[in-house]
Amino acid sequence: MNDLSVLRGELDTVLSYLEREAGDSVSVHRDFFWSIAAREMYDPYVTPVEFGSGRLTESWAGVIGGGPVAERLIQVADILRYLGQRGYDLIFSPVREGWTFSLKELRTALDDILVGLGEVPLDWDYFWAIGEEELYDAAARPQDLTLGYLPDSWEFATRPRDEDEDPFPYALVWIAELLRATGQAM
Repeated sequence: MNDLSVLRGELDTVLSYLEREAGDSVSVHRDFFWSIAAREMYDPYVTPVEFGSGRLTESWAGVIGGGPVAERLIQVADILRYLGQRGYDLIFSPVREGWTFSLKELRTALDDILVGLGEVPLDWDYFWAIGEEELYDAAARPQDLTLGYLPDSWEFATRPRDEDEDPFPYALVWIAELLRATGQAM
């Protein structure tokens, strides 16, 4: 299920679509995000209670700055999740405030991170996720948690499309879930 070369093809397709429709520059207006502690994220029997926080600027610095592949996979998952959740906004109602990053730089970093990675076995199928409305809300601790299923994320992210069908930017969210799990497994 977790052959990263298959995911790479979908990543290229969606990022090319976003570049074509929205341009190379992406503005990030919500830097803060919540995260679930890794030891709780993949246990479907216990609702997570330990949350951390992160900043997309810090994730971006890790993605382009080098470091261990496992850490960079988790950091790039933060960036891809944000892009996937904002995909159509980037095209139809772009916000030009906050800090900016380049999709071309993201592609270069992805090439570096994913080179040589093939299939990485995962020891779990389920994961906890924070609801989109609460994920970037620094003022309130997350309450809206959902249980996801990695095989579903794989199926949704790699679903064949008709020739005339545009890529679905939200696929980046599913890819992010898979890359985060891969980074945690390494």
